[in-house]
Amino acid sequence: MIRACILAALALTVCITGSSALIRHVQSGVGCEGWSACYRATRTASGTPGAAPGTPDAAAVTAPGGAAARFVPTARAAHRASATTVGLLAVVVAFVGGSRLRPRERPAAALALGLTVLLAWLGRYTPHDLPAVTLGNVLGGFLLAASFGWMAARAPAVPASARSHVTARAAALALAVVFAQAYIGVMISARHAVDACHGLACLPSPPFGWDALDPLRAQGSGPDGGAKMLAFVHRLGALAVVLATLRAALFAAVPATRGLAAMLVAGVCVQCALGLSVAVGSQPLGVATAHNTVAAVLVALLAALARRTSANGD
Repeated sequence: MIRACILAALALTVCITGSSALIRHVQSGVGCEGWSACYRATRTASGTPGAAPGTPDAAAVTAPGGAAARFVPTARAAHRASATTVGLLAVVVAFVGGSRLRPRERPAAALALGLTVLLAWLGRYTPHDLPAVTLGNVLGGFLLAASFGWMAARAPAVPASARSHVTARAAALALAVVFAQAYIGVMISARHAVDACHGLACLPSPPFGWDALDPLRAQGSGPDGGAKMLAFVHRLGALAVVLATLRAALFAAVPATRGLAAMLVAGVCVQCALGLSVAVGSQPLGVATAHNTVAAVLVALLAALARRTSANGD
């Protein structure tokens, strides 16, 4: 029963990630009618000096519009229902199933419970003009997926070996790279830089606008150099994600974890295809939403791999 609750909570957490990404992208103008000229107008309005929530320009940026707006009520309903259910399941796993969890799984259960409380609190301030709030929501959701992924993969344990320890470390490194990449991805959304570089080539020119990475600077792109710089760094990060994930999958290519390795390879291939589609501007809203959702799946798979290869000593 507890394992079923964990798996259900994991699936719903992925659903939360997808619905939240859809709402966020629509609000920032992704998929607006007349892409991408309409999105550039949104970026220009959001970067207007002095624009703040409540002003006409800010309202135009944050209000969903166009044909994509019809998806928002459904996404909100799915998000609220999923978040409520995940909160209840986290309580069940932490308190009812506490005695059935292994010692190394109990901290993950406590973390999941704490994250549901934190995310519910952050929801009161979402949407917000500070990217830090969006970062808290997205990275908190990914960490929640990692917590449930860790608990879901508790058995069978992989026999202790030098290879299993290396695999666990490789999975942990890949997780860190994915979280860093997610940070850049959120900043791209916050700075309205989704269309900053069409095509595969993306070389920013001075000024580079490194302050675009500051989560405490209000939303908007500012100088074009900041938008292109974010896109360039994100593409470098994509290469790092591919290399780190494939390295973890390579070490995991043994009978006990071969299934996870295959899913990781498939997941990173899908993620690369989605990233390329975003780069060329194909179906931006659906593709960008799927890009966020698959990232959450990769996080859960990497956490599961780390658990399966470090299961000894419970």
